[in-house]
Amino acid sequence: MIVTFTEKAISAIKNRYNMSSDTACLQLFYDIEGCGCGVNGVPVFKEIKEPGSNIIQITSNWGRIYLHTQQAVFFPENMIVDYYEKSSHLQLKSKEEMVNPHIQIEKYKQEDQYEK
Repeated sequence: MIVTFTEKAISAIKNRYNMSSDTACLQLFYDIEGCGCGVNGVPVFKEIKEPGSNIIQITSNWGRIYLHTQQAVFFPENMIVDYYEKSSHLQLKSKEEMVNPHIQIEKYKQEDQYEK
């Protein structure tokens, strides 16, 4: 699996979240909280301190990006993170589909209970 960040996305992440390629450690997460069932969810990036069990590293041109092995089925093999200036949002997409037109990066919180 590959995630490519555009220059516009890298700049937006640096400015909005104060993250750089050297320090970024994110997990691509398929969040099903409040979505009804396990196949309905919203992709988000969550800042993590270190990857947990059953986590794989995704090839990326920016930062360290991880994904739980059981959630890989929800994502295309090749994805792009871009910045859409008109709405000031990051977008996660592939050549085939828009995965999330308003993807968020959730900053690390000690009390987060999602599986790492």
